[in-house]
Amino acid sequence: MSKWPESAVAVALIVLITAVSVAGIARYEVADFLKIWAALTGLVGIITGAIVTYFFTRTTLDQAERKVVETERKLEDERARSRAFLMGDRSMHSTDAKSQESRREDQFKEWVGNDQRRLN
Repeated sequence: MSKWPESAVAVALIVLITAVSVAGIARYEVADFLKIWAALTGLVGIITGAIVTYFFTRTTLDQAERKVVETERKLEDERARSRAFLMGDRSMHSTDAKSQESRREDQFKEWVGNDQRRLN
């Protein structure tokens, strides 16, 4: 995703604030301009704060989204492994099926525990 439009909006807002400041300095006396600037200070603070907040939180949000996708992929892989493991349990037809089944259940619990620790 291109960052160009976001940057263009931020630069445009900074240019607008600068243009208002320069026009005010050129047109009014210093005392009058300071009164105008005092009135606009809150708006300028909100605009600059919004720009900074957006750019600093954007990276964090992108990282969080990547982690969610990666975790969902890992979860789906583990579900597939679990299904395959459980299908193996159902297809056993030996005389020692009960002990094999209990060993498989123990292995499954161990895999799930290891994967949960790895995901955290």
